Amino acid sequence: MDASLILARAVHFASAISLAGIFAFAVFILRPAWPQDEIIRRRLLAIAWASLAAVLLSGAAWLALEAVQMSGRPLGEVLDRGIVGTVFERTRLGRVWQFRLGLAALSVIGLVAGSRVRSRAAQDLADRTLLLLSALSLAAIAWTGHAAAASGADGRVELAADAAHLLAAGAWLGGLVPLALVLAAARRADGLPAAQAAFTATRRFSILGIASVATLLVTGGVNAWFLTGSVPALLGTLYGRLLLLKLALFAAMIGLAAINRTRLTPRLSPADVNDKRSAARELQRNAWLEAMLGVFILLIVGMLGTTPPGLHVQPTWPLPFRLSLDALSDLPALRNEVIATALLAAIGLVAIAYGVFARRHRRWAILVGLALFLGAGWRPLELLAVTAYPTSFYQSPVPLTVSSIAEGARLYAATCVACHGADGRGDGEAARTLPVAPADLTAEHIFGHPDGELFWWIRHGMDGGVMPGFAGGFDDRATWDLINFIHARAAGVEASDMSAEVTGFPSPAAPDFSFAFAAGSSTLREQARRGAVLLIFFTLPQSEPRLEQLARWRQQLAGNGVTLIALSAKDPGRGLDDREAFDFVATADKEVPEVYTLYERQGRLAPQPPAASHREFLIDREGHLRARWRPGDQPDWDELANLERQVSRLAALPSAPIVHAGHVHY
Repeated sequence: MDASLILARAVHFASAISLAGIFAFAVFILRPAWPQDEIIRRRLLAIAWASLAAVLLSGAAWLALEAVQMSGRPLGEVLDRGIVGTVFERTRLGRVWQFRLGLAALSVIGLVAGSRVRSRAAQDLADRTLLLLSALSLAAIAWTGHAAAASGADGRVELAADAAHLLAAGAWLGGLVPLALVLAAARRADGLPAAQAAFTATRRFSILGIASVATLLVTGGVNAWFLTGSVPALLGTLYGRLLLLKLALFAAMIGLAAINRTRLTPRLSPADVNDKRSAARELQRNAWLEAMLGVFILLIVGMLGTTPPGLHVQPTWPLPFRLSLDALSDLPALRNEVIATALLAAIGLVAIAYGVFARRHRRWAILVGLALFLGAGWRPLELLAVTAYPTSFYQSPVPLTVSSIAEGARLYAATCVACHGADGRGDGEAARTLPVAPADLTAEHIFGHPDGELFWWIRHGMDGGVMPGFAGGFDDRATWDLINFIHARAAGVEASDMSAEVTGFPSPAAPDFSFAFAAGSSTLREQARRGAVLLIFFTLPQSEPRLEQLARWRQQLAGNGVTLIALSAKDPGRGLDDREAFDFVATADKEVPEVYTLYERQGRLAPQPPAASHREFLIDREGHLRARWRPGDQPDWDELANLERQVSRLAALPSAPIVHAGHVHY
């Protein structure tokens, strides 16, 4: 991370929040609580001038440093060659800055006018105008962050949450320094009016703080969901850990605010002057402490803006275990034990919460709650915990494509056949000499292991070295290719009962590939998004009558939303000479028919059969292989009515997104 960019961003956030917070405090807190104190107002205006200057200077530094990152040029060259001007004029960041620069110019006019007018009505108008300008400028920062990169409805929600988050931070954090000034002035002043003003200001700021904290919690949760999205991303990425640190500091601020509201603010109202001054002094100290914690939070915000979101980074899991429900699926007694002990732990938490806030039976409630929580809470974790690895929550970055599976098959033949066997059943020649039998890579359990754990085992080995690690033999990309091949072959075995009848049973993902028609090129996935695909592998001359039949039906099938893609099973790169009659015949890489033979297996124990001379796959809109037909299969797709019936059943199936592991359950 660039320390100078982080510092520039942090200073900019702090100054923009200070500017908005000053005028929120002036409008909602100071004017109702202490309208006649002009000294405090002049001090707030002086801080506002300093905040506005810091906004402009830190913003210029931020823009220049972003230009350095975008161009890859040194700062001096960026300034000399006008690259900053290009960024200012032609990028989203620059356009946001143009808008905010206009608001800053209007704020200068407002500050000049506000410092010269003397009537209360004119001062109120100036403060409200400056509040609007500074709030718009603060909210506009949302369009410079990660949220601005999102699109669609999710992007709009994320932007709105980010803008609301900034405004809530401005109202709370930005008002802490003004509150400390009011409390200091009240301590120095004698008499009931000053004490009453401090009490009113603190009470009103407390209400504003509660609304701000609620907004920060909701919008922070929304942003965390969009930018991390999971517990592994929260614990296993730099972005997530920074977010947790920010949350811890935020919790400390909430703790101080709770002390202020429940213990110190009520002490401002008693008749004892010394107690009032003591309470005001403690409130002032806590306000400064909150402000200091806020500065640290803003430094973290500066880091977050220069760190890739956790959702876009492979999480490195920091714990030696993870929680999994797999152990409960076949053991009802174990499932009941988990539910019972988790319920007891939850009751313990409720008892602890009651003891914290209740006045009666506090000690007993806390003791009983702790006993239940500590006595029962560990048991669900023990039952659900399974061994985890640093890569347990990795997701494959390599799509399930024909080229990836073909590369994985070559790698498997070179490194894995000796132990796992040619068909992957764990019966290779070296298997008999091993103390631990190699795993059956065609079994259903393959889909129970996360991608990241397969990745770890292949890279680092397992079973105490019985299976060696291959980290030195091939790179990460090759490892993911191998995993894709393992998944595709196991999915083909699981789909051994696939027939010509479309069903809602778990279906394997169709490996994607590029192909070319006479009219242009496309991919299987692109065609599937438009509707059902009938993928045909033909062999001449046996398939010629079927191709002629499909050519006659083509328009009618297209009316049902079906795209025909036909490839030669022996030479997919050649196509056909008669392009006009069979314009649905495409060309593709030679590996395509070979990879699709993985879905020809007749059963788990049957050897891989030779590819049929003619076979067809019906693929749904999400890219699943839903049915397979060969001449002679029933229902017979040689009859158009039968084929159309399957297409109708395909359209009636519920939508199910692709699961990268190769199959999906409803």
